[in-house]
Amino acid sequence: MRNNQSSGKPAPTADSGNAPYLVLLVVLAAVCCSLPLVIGALIALGAVSWFAVHGSTVGATLAGFAAMIVIWSWHRRRRR
Repeated sequence: MRNNQSSGKPAPTADSGNAPYLVLLVVLAAVCCSLPLVIGALIALGAVSWFAVHGSTVGATLAGFAAMIVIWSWHRRRRR
């Protein structure tokens, strides 16, 4: 075994190679858990924008409220 103290570099530890896998695992979990919410938000944004562009403020408001209700119910169901 070689001594790394003479070169000024810290000695490698047993778990120093696991950091990239941990980061990958955290990113994968974040993407998989939040993907339905992100897709729903994008669909809702598209619907609200479409109604707003076509001059229907009532439709845009209703689409926004519907999106909020769906997101709220999804979040509430996940907390149980």
